[in-house]
Amino acid sequence: MNIIDEGQQNGFPVLLLHGLGANAESWYLQIPALVEAGYRVLAPDLPGFGKSRFDGKRWDFDWVAESLIKLLRSKQIENIGVLGISMGGVLGLKLAAEHPEFVKMSILVNTFAALRPKGWSEFHYFTRRGLRAFFLSPQAQAELVAKRVFPGEDKSLYRAMFIESIRLADPKVYRKAMLELSRFDGRKLAGKITNPVLVISGESDTTVPLYLQRRLVELLPNCGHVIIKNAGHALPVDQPQVFNEVMLRFYANPSEMVRLYSSKSTKGCLQAKF
Repeated sequence: MNIIDEGQQNGFPVLLLHGLGANAESWYLQIPALVEAGYRVLAPDLPGFGKSRFDGKRWDFDWVAESLIKLLRSKQIENIGVLGISMGGVLGLKLAAEHPEFVKMSILVNTFAALRPKGWSEFHYFTRRGLRAFFLSPQAQAELVAKRVFPGEDKSLYRAMFIESIRLADPKVYRKAMLELSRFDGRKLAGKITNPVLVISGESDTTVPLYLQRRLVELLPNCGHVIIKNAGHALPVDQPQVFNEVMLRFYANPSEMVRLYSSKSTKGCLQAKF
């Protein structure tokens, strides 16, 4: 598994998990901020993405999660913070629920517990993606996805980079990952996570809409919820300065951030817009 491993070797390690079609380099606006703050950054290319090869055998979220735990153990790392976006957030949720001895705190960005679209627009989008990915190739839906994640003429460079990243992904893995995301149901897992979690949402996310993210928030026993304005699904790229500020504040004092941006009395989390 190809991995970016930067920062102080004795610094608190933060595991960065990218989204579907992306790779470790998608965190290039967060890695310097974490390193400068004294953290050790571990950003892998998940199997089949970026420079990480897929052996052609098993690929599902259980296997990927166990592969990540093996990777951490090989580096003699026992306690980590997790930062995962979208698919990476789903994996982060699994790790936090199933390996609380490893994951001491988590940031889940534009993530869900169960991807169940309710509107025609969302259903139509995911159907088009699926048909193109399975009957043509994942690369055939790259432009469709890139336009959704990076709308606007000012994001043309990011769109081109994302399209290239999808084209480099293993087609079999991409299809398997899409199936895993459609089938994933982490509602019971979310309820098991007692360590601090911060859900960060892009106010204008059209890939994982806010109502799905709020459902996740309601399931987490010990969480805070921050919504960032003028940001979509590619939140860490859309608003890197604000995102990095929230990220560093949480890792410095997770319990305080949860206290500030949550409300146990309402069994949910108050949304603080930055």
